[in-house]
Amino acid sequence: MAVLRAGSVDCPACGPQPGSRAHQRAGATVVLALRSSVAEVVLAERALKTAHAGEILNKRTRKMPPTFGQGTEMLRHGVGLNLANVLAGAEDITHLF
Repeated sequence: MAVLRAGSVDCPACGPQPGSRAHQRAGATVVLALRSSVAEVVLAERALKTAHAGEILNKRTRKMPPTFGQGTEMLRHGVGLNLANVLAGAEDITHLF
């Protein structure tokens, strides 16, 4: 699971590294990447969406990379998106990006 940033928008991303690399090629920066089990990542994603439900943009901005899709998981930078809180004990793999 990773947090990617493009301009003033943060995107929590789940999935294999090629997806995060596509976001990078489109202009996003990897802020933090953590490795954990699939089950833990699914629970963490659900916890983040629940915690930030009222802050999700649900629309594209012109500065978003096209790989960010329709903006259904995007949050404004500074919202306090913290993967370490929902994936305690996960391995930090940010250096791989």
